[in-house]
Amino acid sequence: GPEKMWDEACRRWFLLVNKVDLGKAKWGALVKADRREMKEVEGMFLELANQGHAHAAAQLGTMFELGKGVKINMVESFKWNCLGAANGNMFAQHNVGRVYELGLLADVKIDLTEASKWYLKAAEQGVMLSQLAVGNFIIRGIGAPWQGSRETEAYKWWVKAAEQGHPQAQYSV
Repeated sequence: GPEKMWDEACRRWFLLVNKVDLGKAKWGALVKADRREMKEVEGMFLELANQGHAHAAAQLGTMFELGKGVKINMVESFKWNCLGAANGNMFAQHNVGRVYELGLLADVKIDLTEASKWYLKAAEQGVMLSQLAVGNFIIRGIGAPWQGSRETEAYKWWVKAAEQGHPQAQYSV
């Protein structure tokens, strides 16, 4: 089933990542056998993502953003992160928020309300950078719903990020 395929794709992916991390290969210059392996792994992630597997979609988003095993393609990255985010992957949710906040794609307008929505979803699942972003958005009066004063709500999110060790959040509290 899908979880078995996910486990196998991850196992094979991490073997390739390990080769690159150890300096035994480079993403842009994989030997033929590794390129073939990468194509198979990418195919497994694609199949899973197309079936709605949130983690596989997020994995593809990261691969396309960073050029790990595939050519950098921010449009593809955003497409897969949107699918992963819609299916609940917290890291994809953060990445979608980042695209809306920073306007990283020509076809995606900066939309701080939309960014705030995705950051909040990720922050609620414990993503430290999203928690910091939600606090920063709230203090500026952007997007995220809050109860009481903006300062109190922003502080709540900064504390969550600070407790995970984020230096800017620690400074903010």
